[in-house]
Amino acid sequence: MEQDAAWKVWRSGHDFTSRDEILAGEQFLKGFGLSPGDGLRRYDHVTPIDGFEDHLRYLSSEATLAEARAAGTIPAYADHAARLLYENARPVPTLSEALNIFHQRSGTDDTERKVADRKREVDYVISRLGDRPIDQYSRAEANGLVDDLLGQGNRTGTVQRRINRVKAIFSLVIREEEIDARNPFEKLTIPGLGKDKVKRHPFRVSEVQKLQEACLEADDDMRWAIAMASDTGLRVSEVVGLRMQDIVVDESIPYFLIERYEGRSLKTEDTERRIPLVGAALWAAKRLKATNTAKSAFPRYWAEGELNGTVASNAFNKWIRQQGIQKTMHSFRHAFRDRLREAGAHEEIADNLGGWSNRSVGRGYGEGHSLRFLHSEMEKIVLPMWTDRDFR
Repeated sequence: MEQDAAWKVWRSGHDFTSRDEILAGEQFLKGFGLSPGDGLRRYDHVTPIDGFEDHLRYLSSEATLAEARAAGTIPAYADHAARLLYENARPVPTLSEALNIFHQRSGTDDTERKVADRKREVDYVISRLGDRPIDQYSRAEANGLVDDLLGQGNRTGTVQRRINRVKAIFSLVIREEEIDARNPFEKLTIPGLGKDKVKRHPFRVSEVQKLQEACLEADDDMRWAIAMASDTGLRVSEVVGLRMQDIVVDESIPYFLIERYEGRSLKTEDTERRIPLVGAALWAAKRLKATNTAKSAFPRYWAEGELNGTVASNAFNKWIRQQGIQKTMHSFRHAFRDRLREAGAHEEIADNLGGWSNRSVGRGYGEGHSLRFLHSEMEKIVLPMWTDRDFR
């Protein structure tokens, strides 16, 4: 593509877009075996720079580069090549190019969905403001995008997440490409941020029991997934993202292993953990182990190697509403935290079990709580319906 742009400019002799000129200039410089900044280095012998300067004089019919610029006789692509050579004036990438740079250099273990989310945000910015070098976007334009997104009916939290994806691209590329520019998306003010957030209420213990009883009666893979979340507080994506190897039921302390792997990312480092199985979660895990021969615990929620937690969440939430409870799967996490509080579990233990972020440096020291200790804490929240039940 770069060579096509270069040839288009060279053959015509006319100026095209500034980006075409930049690409042509880079190729022109490479044609002499030169790199940006070579003109700033000292050489004790004849160098390719001599040939480059001779060719510039031939193109411009002037004795020196300064004279050619003053006369306006030097082609734009050649002038840019000279600036690269003598000033190391690296071209600023456009936003679409910045996205590619981000994916090459960010070092994140991205899923296809995260890559698609970033592309969607970049395409959105380009559709409003054009695909320009990233130092040419202004703070006022970034604020205009915030207003536009809010005007579309997005919640403030959604707007923040979408803006943050774009901000991350600008931050990395400005830093890695050493661009002298500020990030126009840094610390944007989103009016009313968080005030439109829908408060999620926890399930009452009676509601947890009602749902667990319904899961026990239905006794299928969908209800097993819901039962697993009900007594572990797992996020939906953590449940349906389990592999069969992550479900350990034949050891003295049965547990789920929550870790990232190809196709399934995790929210934070604190999300990686082992969580003991008790009550409904233990029953569901054993039922799944006895019937599932696939590698994935819930293969129906995977498509083309990508986990689709949204599909699972929508299906689970619909079933919960059909039970006459107007809450969502996320309410299990709130209920799990409350049940641990009522059982007297220390806040650090709850953070460990739920995969919530550590709140102090000290909590990052040592190996943490043993699985056996966590299991003893978990047993305190098991509902009476599971007491003395035979899980075989």
